[in-house]
Amino acid sequence: EARLQFAARRVRKEYLCLAQGVVKEVPLFIKAPIAEGSSALGATRSYISPLGRHAFTEVVDSATLVDADGQLFSLMQVRLHTGRTHQIRCHLA
Repeated sequence: EARLQFAARRVRKEYLCLAQGVVKEVPLFIKAPIAEGSSALGATRSYISPLGRHAFTEVVDSATLVDADGQLFSLMQVRLHTGRTHQIRCHLA
């Protein structure tokens, strides 16, 4: 049942993410193709590339946090419209 719902795109994938830096404007729509390749050590890595597959991430909401040292972070509600490997990492880097 769950597999069929994912295949039919009936499942909404939302995440709560903490990232260094500040998101200045929400909603934020990130459309950047993601490719996969091997690193020099043989590990698979994902990266933004015009030769990659279509990927779409939406930052729905964001709050700015400050740690004890004054470093800024963003706590974000993120919605994935596609499901690429390491999509959030690639798009928020």
